[in-house]
Amino acid sequence: MIRFGLLLTLIAIAIWLYAIFDALLTPADQTRNLPKGAWVVIVLLLPDLGTIAWFILGRPRRADASRSQNARGMRWPSPGAATPFGRASRSHPAHPSAPDDDPEFLRQLAEQLKREPPKD
Repeated sequence: MIRFGLLLTLIAIAIWLYAIFDALLTPADQTRNLPKGAWVVIVLLLPDLGTIAWFILGRPRRADASRSQNARGMRWPSPGAATPFGRASRSHPAHPSAPDDDPEFLRQLAEQLKREPPKD
């Protein structure tokens, strides 16, 4: 029974720490109902109630967060936009992902079939 209590305590501490870091790393303009600093203080001073309140009342909803921003508030490049690693494109990968997607491979295969008819 003591082990079960210890396990529950460790889980509660882990969830509390997650809530603290989540409140700290959430952009200030995305927190709900209270300013970001108030949420951090509430979660720190009231571990149980503050954690529950953060997850229910303060944490941004998925629909509220912008689709074009990741968790750190950085904007994803738009398709085709220049990036430090070249052009980003979600519709056309930089290289074929499989041999049957590679036009050069398909062309070579067609030429090979013209030269050598398939054996039966």
